[in-house]
Amino acid sequence: TVLSPLSSLLLDEIPMKNIINLDDPKITNLSPYSIYKTPSEDWFEESMKIFEKNKRLLQNANIHVDDPEQRLTIVTSLFDLGRGDVNETDFRVKFDEYIQRFQRVIDIDFPMILFMDAKTLSLLDTTSHTKGIILIPVPIEKLEKAFPNYLSRIDQINNSELYKKQAQHNGFKDLPPQAKIKGYQLFIIIKPFLLRWASQLNPWRTQYFMYIDASDDCIGALHFDHLNLLRRLMGRVLFTFSVFQAGIDEQTNGMSQKAYRSYIGSPHNDSNTWEGDNECCFFVEGGILGGTPAYIDVMSQIYNQVLSQSLAEGYLGTEENLLTILFYRFPQLFNAYRNIRDGCDLFVDSTQAYDVDKKIYFQGKSPASWNNSKNIFDKDSGFFEPIVQLKEKAIG
Repeated sequence: TVLSPLSSLLLDEIPMKNIINLDDPKITNLSPYSIYKTPSEDWFEESMKIFEKNKRLLQNANIHVDDPEQRLTIVTSLFDLGRGDVNETDFRVKFDEYIQRFQRVIDIDFPMILFMDAKTLSLLDTTSHTKGIILIPVPIEKLEKAFPNYLSRIDQINNSELYKKQAQHNGFKDLPPQAKIKGYQLFIIIKPFLLRWASQLNPWRTQYFMYIDASDDCIGALHFDHLNLLRRLMGRVLFTFSVFQAGIDEQTNGMSQKAYRSYIGSPHNDSNTWEGDNECCFFVEGGILGGTPAYIDVMSQIYNQVLSQSLAEGYLGTEENLLTILFYRFPQLFNAYRNIRDGCDLFVDSTQAYDVDKKIYFQGKSPASWNNSKNIFDKDSGFFEPIVQLKEKAIG
């Protein structure tokens, strides 16, 4: 089934306020990864309003499903953005390789919603798929037109002297390869919005939705035997995570750690020295993201808040950065599963004799990754759980 791209369920851009001029000499003369603008808490205040407004909705989020095979819809997307044309070999991926990887997605016989054009779908063999595929033919140009201000701000950041200085600090001659591909960073950032679009559409009335990257190395392992484990994890928004082990002056996937920790809410003093460990942080991995429509909707609205503000303040990260910030600040929205071995733990563990309870972390509770932090959050909101220390067992 092909749906008209005009029936868009994308969220609207949030107007960016107090946009920072990154070419101001006061900023460009700073050393790479200096925190030139302490992130505002405005996005958090607006997000708390969204959370409060939707608390009752979240409490009644589950949809009754009679057919056990109709519990999960897979959502994914595939666009030829030109990654096969970049010079950097460690980033280059030919589109033919994407097609080969994506075939593994099609071979998984779950209901699917695919964001791609009909030409791309014609390159895939769908003959063995029986559960239903809905194609939403949204060209990348339409997505760019849906977020013109976000795209323009991304271009401004990429072309700023500060961003170039940071890239050179990390060994690039000019810019990192993802900054050279028009639309690439925007597409990475808006993946949660595509998941929300699909979950709002919900043509099969399934209980859960899972966005999986088209090139995810783990996708071939997913099958119906995983549903029992996924039911335990997808009552909230599910993601997998690892522990980022880099020094404080290094980037965290595009966003400086100093800014990153400020958005997360880590306590620091006036000299921008952080309490606790000198390493950062629990880090959401963006290949897998799923949950119920209600949780996905609320998460996406809050995600949009931090996306708008971080761009205005000149901090360009990925969806992984922004989801991690939400994980720390709004833990009630999430269930987290830790990758320890090869990144495919979620799917592999559920088919082996492995105690998965040892790797289910932070079920609706907040992580503490700094030993000396008394409280990551400044607010006594009444609905944040107490800070819990990382333990090798299930929490909650």
